[in-house]
Amino acid sequence: MRPHNEPLSENAGLVVLRGNLAPDGACLKTAGLKSLVFSGTAHVFETEEACMSIVSKRTYNEGDVLVIRNEGPKGGPGMREMLSVTAAIYRRAWARKWRC
Repeated sequence: MRPHNEPLSENAGLVVLRGNLAPDGACLKTAGLKSLVFSGTAHVFETEEACMSIVSKRTYNEGDVLVIRNEGPKGGPGMREMLSVTAAIYRRAWARKWRC
């Protein structure tokens, strides 16, 4: 245990976002991110399944951000991990790297 004023990291793996996509706020899991700053194209989906459809068709570009709204403690049953989308994106990147 550590005192709250001596955290191991500044954001503990989560940050709260606010803006036009989440006026009441949204949590972002920061694990694996190289930067907390983004400038570019964001594709916004209301469900994991809708996002998976685009990922399966490969109709996004490297560097785009895929946003899945309405998940987490309030939006879904618990806090789903979105693992099918993440796995499909990693498979695509791996195949591109190794030209499969």
